Amino acid sequence: MEAWTLRVNAPREWYPALSRRFDQVPLRVLLVAPAVAFVALVLLTNSWALHGFALDLELYRAYGFRIADGLPSSTWLRMEYPPLSIVPMLFPRIGFGTDEPSVAEYMWRFLAVAAVITVGCGWAVYRAAGQSRTALASWSAMICLSWISAALRFDIWPVALTLFAFLVARRHPGLAGVLLGLGTMLKLYPIVVIGVLAARLLANRDGWGLVRLVAGCGMVCAVVTAWSWNIAGPDSLGFLSYQGDRGLQIESLGSSLVLAIHLLTGAHVEPVFGFGSTQIAGPGSDLLVAISTPLLGLLVVGAGLLALRRFVIERAMTGSISRDSLALACAAAITAVLLGNKVLSLQYILWLAPFVPFLPVRLRWLVLGIAGLSTWIFEFDYAGLWAFRPWMLVALIVRNGLLVWLGVQLATGLWRVRRETASRPTTDRSRPLPARVRTIHGPAYPHLPAPGHVPGVATMSSAAPASRRVNASG
Repeated sequence: MEAWTLRVNAPREWYPALSRRFDQVPLRVLLVAPAVAFVALVLLTNSWALHGFALDLELYRAYGFRIADGLPSSTWLRMEYPPLSIVPMLFPRIGFGTDEPSVAEYMWRFLAVAAVITVGCGWAVYRAAGQSRTALASWSAMICLSWISAALRFDIWPVALTLFAFLVARRHPGLAGVLLGLGTMLKLYPIVVIGVLAARLLANRDGWGLVRLVAGCGMVCAVVTAWSWNIAGPDSLGFLSYQGDRGLQIESLGSSLVLAIHLLTGAHVEPVFGFGSTQIAGPGSDLLVAISTPLLGLLVVGAGLLALRRFVIERAMTGSISRDSLALACAAAITAVLLGNKVLSLQYILWLAPFVPFLPVRLRWLVLGIAGLSTWIFEFDYAGLWAFRPWMLVALIVRNGLLVWLGVQLATGLWRVRRETASRPTTDRSRPLPARVRTIHGPAYPHLPAPGHVPGVATMSSAAPASRRVNASG
């Protein structure tokens, strides 16, 4: 039992020196680090590059001011995003009256709102993680490494909603459903987190909580859809067909397969510009587009089933489901979306941010590496991708390979529930284990600790040899 404990906990114990250093950093520094990074990086970026980074902001500005410019209401929601995305696009307009802010004014106001959101989310992570500065540092590092996505895209809005839904889900499933419904009407992807939270409630046999979760999300989606249909009619659902009509985006996993064939065999590949992004056409690209939707569904369902299995076993063995397990499952569901989707834009990596502070340390570093490499590709030579420069294609293939490895590690982490949960006491220390678990000693459950035994801590029994007591405590 002691050997299992050491092996399972080893990844969490190899960074104590780094953790102690974070504990010495002032809390205010960790909280405001993303906001300071936003301002510094924007000021340090030359105007030509910044214009390229902020192209999406110009699109948001154009969409957001359809209402202010007096255009017919039927045109307000004709865009590739869900209806509520108009809110972050309109937000920087507050205080300008009938005047239209310049691109620079719009950008700085948009950035200021993003900075406030990231600081608020950082404080929530800090409190939820037991005032852990290491967890806060993980959040701040993820935001800083994804600064273009966080500061110059509106994805930080659904990320914040997903984070707060994750934090309140254990006690308030109805509120979590409402928050995820709002996030879904901003960027669609939070809907997969609903499945993970539903799996947790099923494992806990909390039928009323499941009803509140689904009802909260469904109510918000229904109300927003009815409102947008009343304004724009069928055009309000155009974002669904828009996503379905897209091709194989150049940053996607499927694109990496095509580009790898191009590098190895010299097969002809050409860029296709459309839908506000770069897509590619090459050997097998049409097939990959055709199977992307079924593959996406299979990956998401598979992640959900792994989560349900883990939750059921963990609930039976420990009497509760830990927040770490829930974060692992949510991250697995989001990663399944990233891997199965035919589109994988830079800002999609930011979707993992709410769960990074609660992941095992080795996975935190992996996600941070993926985020940093993704931003580097976009900043350094994004045009080199559609120019098919070998070093940029290799960098993209490596990034997507790391993303695949992350998916494998998350799936493996969900599957290894027996060994992991057996080597730690119940998360909720105020509630003892169920009687059927506490009284199990038979060979059918050899991995369970004895009652009252905390793995890795020696029992000062006089019958235990001195060498065993030393090994157990070490």
